[in-house]
Formats: sequence, structure tokens, C-alpha cells
Amino acid sequence: MPDALSNTLRFAPDREAGLWLRLGVAFAQYGHHDWAEVAFVKAVQEHLGALYWLYDAADALETPLEPVGMSATALATDMNNHDLCERMTSYLPTAYYSGNQDRLAALGRAAIARVEDCMFGYACLGLAEHMAEEHETAIPWFEQAYAQGAIPPPEVIEAYGISLLETGNANKARTILEEGTILWPEHPWLKIRLTTAYAALNNHADAAALLREIRQTLPHDAYVAYLLLSSLLELGAYAEAKSLAALPELAASNDIWVWAARWRAFAGAGDDNEAAILLKKISNSHQELQPLYNYLYATPNHRLAFDELLRLENDDTPIVPELYMTLERIEDRRS
Repeated sequence: MPDALSNTLRFAPDREAGLWLRLGVAFAQYGHHDWAEVAFVKAVQEHLGALYWLYDAADALETPLEPVGMSATALATDMNNHDLCERMTSYLPTAYYSGNQDRLAALGRAAIARVEDCMFGYACLGLAEHMAEEHETAIPWFEQAYAQGAIPPPEVIEAYGISLLETGNANKARTILEEGTILWPEHPWLKIRLTTAYAALNNHADAAALLREIRQTLPHDAYVAYLLLSSLLELGAYAEAKSLAALPELAASNDIWVWAARWRAFAGAGDDNEAAILLKKISNSHQELQPLYNYLYATPNHRLAFDELLRLENDDTPIVPELYMTLERIEDRRS
């Protein structure tokens, strides 16, 4: 077991109390388990990163550590509240990106018990609920985090904004995310999230304008291109939408929602050749759309296509305007 510990902890950097962690391993290798425990406690109290190195080492040994007790131990220091709050907050992004909801929540509760007026603990609990997609529960924790008056890290702002959007609070999400882009202008993904708030408010003109700006910085980002394409479709800007739909990063996607957006762009721009290829791919995944593909493109038939649209509408299938635009072109060719 000490060898397995050593294999993981030897990579821990000194800035994250790696020296104390390796000292604990050395004590354990020689059977000095009490001294090893002292060294490990010293490590986690010196830097929260050491706590996560120990988690990783225990996971590798298939003997997971209990996060509530570990978190309480890590924060049981004689450091003053102000300095401890700053230290904890600086580690928040790493704790969040570790991806373990239970450990994040345990750390948050231990932090509130240790420093009640520090944003860190409330933010951890909000992020933990957000990770579990319990957005209604996450929002009050985020509100308490904000109430502590500290500048929230961008990860907290983004997660708070997403939780607000997921619960239908688009106006507040826009406000939170707009403030975030001012506080952290170097983080383009806050601006990306802001465009989703604009879109949720049906403000596609502002969403498109900001997404064009973001594309100057992230010219090959497929998600940004998809969001811009979606807003352009809502604005009926088919020429620009078609140019985006042809981008390699979107053409390479296997996401059916991207296929649908690209189909709408080509169909709206009157490019029935490309539109036919995409609707064929979509209908291969959704067999209920196969007749529609046939009547629009394979063997065009205005009446049968129109009847099929009525059937789909009765089945509550979303019918986008580009379908009727394609129907009109079929009728124009027939007359």
C-alpha cells in the first residue's frame, strides 16, 4: 500500500504541500503510521490541493476517503478567518473542476462552519447542486455566496447564470452574466453564456452581435458557430447562416441538432441540394420524417408534403418556417 501511495503522491508539487505528502508516505513505508498521519494532516492544512492528492491516492487504492471528516480536518487550522477565506477562494476553481459533487459539498459545509461570512462555502454548495443539475436548490446557495460581498470567480458566475436559465429566470441570468463579463473580460465563455441568456429572452440581434465578436477570438469554435447560426435563423438572416452552416467545424458534427440547424440554413437560403443531404441524414435517425424527406426532395409532391406537415403538426412535432419555404419552391417549380 505505501508503494501505491508513493506512485500517486510523488507527483504532488511542493506548492501544494507535496513535501509533507511524500514525508507521510515515507513514514508509512517504515511503519510509523502515527507520524504519517501527522504529516498528512499538516499537508492538507497547508494547502487544499493536498486534500485532493490524497483523494486521488485513496481512489487509486480503491479505499475512498470520507470527505466530511477530511474537509473538517483540512480547515481546522489556526489561520485567521480573512486569510483562510482568501486561501479557500483561490482554490475554488480546482475543487470545482475535480468533478466530485460530494467532496465539493463536504468542503463547502466545513468552510461555512469554519468561516461563516466567506463566499467560498456557499459557492461550493451552489456548485455541487449545479453539478447535480439541481438548479432550484443551487440558486439560494449562489445568492448567499453573492451576499458575502466578495468578487465571485468566473466559474461561480457561469454556473449561477446557467442555473437561472435552467429555471426560467432569463432576465436575472442576463444581469448576472453581464456583470460577470465586466468583472472577468478575459473569459470568453462568460460572454458565450450571456448570448444564451439573450437568446432565451428572444433578443437574437444582441446575441448575434456578441457572438460575431466572440468569433473574432474563437474563430474555429464549433459551439460558438452553432449558437450564432441558431440566432441568425431566428432573425431570418439566411445568407450569413448558410455561410456558417458550411463551416468545416459544423459540417463535421454528428449532433442531430446541428444537422437540423444546418438544414434550416440551407433550406432558408434556397440551397435545396445541401438541404436534401441533411434532411436525409436526419430522417435516417428519425424514421417518422422519412415521408417528409421523400415528398420534399426524393420525389417532390406539394400536396403530399403539405399533408405530411399537417400530420406532424398534429403529433406536436415542431414545424420550422423553412419547411413551408421549401414547399413554396416545390409549388413554384410545378407551376
